[in-house]
Amino acid sequence: MISAVAVAYYAGYALLILTVAVSAFAVWRRRELHRINVLFVVGSLILVPLLGGRSTFLWIARLTLLLAQPYFLIRLVTHFREVPRSLYTTAVAAIPFGTLALMASPMPLVPPASIAGFYCAAVEFYAAAAFGIEAGRTAGVTARRLVFAAFGTWFLAARNVLIGLSSFATPVDAAFWITELLIAGTGVCCYLAFATPRFLRARWQREEQARYLSATADLAPEDRGRLAAADLNQAAARSVGHSLILVGLRADPVSPALTVRASTPPAFVGWQLTPAAGLMGRAVDSGIEQAGGPDACEPDLAARIRSLGAAVLVAPITSTTHTWGAAVVVQRRGSLFPEDDLRLLGQLARYAATALDHARLVTEARERERRAAERRVREIESLMSLMLDSIKDYAMFVLDQRGRVAAWQVGAEHVFGYSSEEMLDEPAAELFDMTPEEFTALIDEAERLGHAEREGTCRRRDGAKFIGAMTLRPLEAQAGDPAGLVAVTRDVTEQRNLEARLQQGQKLEAIGQLAGGIAHDFNNQLTAIMGYADALEAGLSGDRERKEEIGQIQRATERAAALTRQLLAFSRRQFTRPTAVNLSRLVTDLLPMLRRVIGEQIAIVDECASDLSAVFGDRSQLEQIVVNLAVNARDAMPRGGRLAIRTAMVAVDQTLAAGELAPGRHVLLEVTDTGTGMDPSTMSRIFEPFFTTKEFGGTGLGLATVYGIVKQMAGAIRVDSELGRGTTFRLYFPETHERESARPEPLTGEIPGGHETVLVLEDDEGVRAFLRDTLERHGYRVLVAEQPAVARAIAETYTDRIDLVILDVVLPGTTGTEFARELAGIRPGLPTLYISGYADAVLARQGTRPKASNFLQKPFSAADLLRRIRHLLATR
Repeated sequence: MISAVAVAYYAGYALLILTVAVSAFAVWRRRELHRINVLFVVGSLILVPLLGGRSTFLWIARLTLLLAQPYFLIRLVTHFREVPRSLYTTAVAAIPFGTLALMASPMPLVPPASIAGFYCAAVEFYAAAAFGIEAGRTAGVTARRLVFAAFGTWFLAARNVLIGLSSFATPVDAAFWITELLIAGTGVCCYLAFATPRFLRARWQREEQARYLSATADLAPEDRGRLAAADLNQAAARSVGHSLILVGLRADPVSPALTVRASTPPAFVGWQLTPAAGLMGRAVDSGIEQAGGPDACEPDLAARIRSLGAAVLVAPITSTTHTWGAAVVVQRRGSLFPEDDLRLLGQLARYAATALDHARLVTEARERERRAAERRVREIESLMSLMLDSIKDYAMFVLDQRGRVAAWQVGAEHVFGYSSEEMLDEPAAELFDMTPEEFTALIDEAERLGHAEREGTCRRRDGAKFIGAMTLRPLEAQAGDPAGLVAVTRDVTEQRNLEARLQQGQKLEAIGQLAGGIAHDFNNQLTAIMGYADALEAGLSGDRERKEEIGQIQRATERAAALTRQLLAFSRRQFTRPTAVNLSRLVTDLLPMLRRVIGEQIAIVDECASDLSAVFGDRSQLEQIVVNLAVNARDAMPRGGRLAIRTAMVAVDQTLAAGELAPGRHVLLEVTDTGTGMDPSTMSRIFEPFFTTKEFGGTGLGLATVYGIVKQMAGAIRVDSELGRGTTFRLYFPETHERESARPEPLTGEIPGGHETVLVLEDDEGVRAFLRDTLERHGYRVLVAEQPAVARAIAETYTDRIDLVILDVVLPGTTGTEFARELAGIRPGLPTLYISGYADAVLARQGTRPKASNFLQKPFSAADLLRRIRHLLATR
């Protein structure tokens, strides 16, 4: 036990020495002058036992140091409370006068050391009570350190009492041990109070911070922000000694002034504080806590708090993103541990700033969400209003059970032309061109089945009619409100017109197939007629009358051939020579001829674009389109007028495409006249072959030919016309990026003959006979086959050279190009001349279209046949 007490005693002294060292370091390096008092109080505890020698000087020094201890202890108390002046004066006077009095006084029964011990114990009891009271008034690190200071002072006072009593009785071992233990306890408490380890101070500080955070944890972020000033004020009042606490916040992020939102006492709420060059300004600008006296504050703040205390602590309420304000604590006498108070105040202020940040973020997020929601609602309302106001073929309105209008939507005004004032409480039957009885029956059907639909004629305010698709649905009755119906009406006139156009196109397609088949057979007959007429003409060199009759046959054949070409163009089975063609240049080239054809009474206006993309088509067919449309326009303007031809690049959308075109960039050819125009019944038939409005000379194939050519080029045609207001044809063609090529020159010259061997494959007997006779008459050796199998056998078994093969494009069971490739495997390098009454669309889709130089369109003359043969044989 003795050894344990000794260990405790020396450990206590060691802690006292460590406390002195820490205090000395704080005084020397950090200029914490209040630590001087700690240094003297604790230092005296170490030195007094060491000055116990027999030397008078040491005895006087020991007595003086013992009497000085209460003075420095009272100075520690003055850091946080006011000490009675009499006590302070007594402590000061006791040092010199007490030492002299005790040395000169003849008091053999009461040693001077005992008197000094009782005196020190009395002052120490006072100081210990002051430490304890102050610890109860505060919290946090300061409160804990004050508690240890109080206990250490109590231990010291008890030790001095024991030392004083030891002069009146014989010392016992127990008293010695108690004295030694009190020294150990004093050392431990002084160390924890005045040289507290950093980890312990951090732990105590975290506990106080946790207390603050736990008090606000259950609050919503907005409430934490709203109560941040009050919570900070309450936590600072609990944790830091004070005579006044002010929590000032900025009214907005850019405002320099701070408004006191919370204070202790509350009477200071509403004060305006302006950070400048004082403690508050330095704290707000640097984000670091500041400490000083009132005179170190801004002048206006100093004037207000100078009478309230001697020490000021300022902590900025700042986060990493925003400075909200500052917390100001005024301490009447200061603090025994100002660095702990300032550090804790700064941490609490940062927590308050974090709460304000979170509240601001949540508030801003919710405000953004609210504004976004309001914006979306406004956008939706605006969009709905715009949609309902702009869709002119869609109407919605509410009916009561009697069939009268109860609510009239804006879109209904566009569809029907009536305003809301005109239609409210009016019967709706007239809008749908129905009798009241018929409309009542429709309402009954809707209420019975849940809906009713009707498509038919609707009537606008101006008397105009349109096709409307109407749906009636009953509304769910609300409590106290009668049930009604909602009527939704859509103008489907354009849709029905598109469907009619599709049906018309399908009908024209069927007619085109029929016309193509007729033209094919007719061309075979015309080929034979034209060929034999040429042969008869060549054999009647001296008979003028017969030659004139044969000429009539040839001219009639040419007219019939022109007619079949128009039929083939309409049916899209005409063999074409497609190239890249610029429509602007094509129209410019045609204008001189058009002005002669149209006549001077009609003004032709050229509105062609200069930056036009090319289209891929047959130039002669495109010329035929322009000429046909111009001639039709001329016939519609018998008294003269204006004909405008315009080309442009346009963007085709889904609506304009209407399933006929691929949306995207297209080339527009527009022909507009100021003629008589057409009624709807005429417009529905204008593309039918043989339909004409001309009394004399019309074949009815002009516009049918235009329609066929446009469709063959994967284009579309739109017509706008009205009686008395002219007609506009708009033709849309897909653009191509190929370069425009020059037109091929036709073959001319004398009719040649030859001696080569020609294989002819033709399934039509008349054409086959004409080819054989014509070629043999001009010196060729002819091998004739009516079926591909016969031709194949001839090619395999004929022993001599075959110089040329003539094939129909369309053969039984195959195509001419496919059979030509088959023959090339038997006789490599064999030239081929294709002939046909029409070019089947299958060839174009399969990519087997023959070259234009290797093709003859039926009907053809003997001269054309012979020239083309010589051309092929010469270029092989």
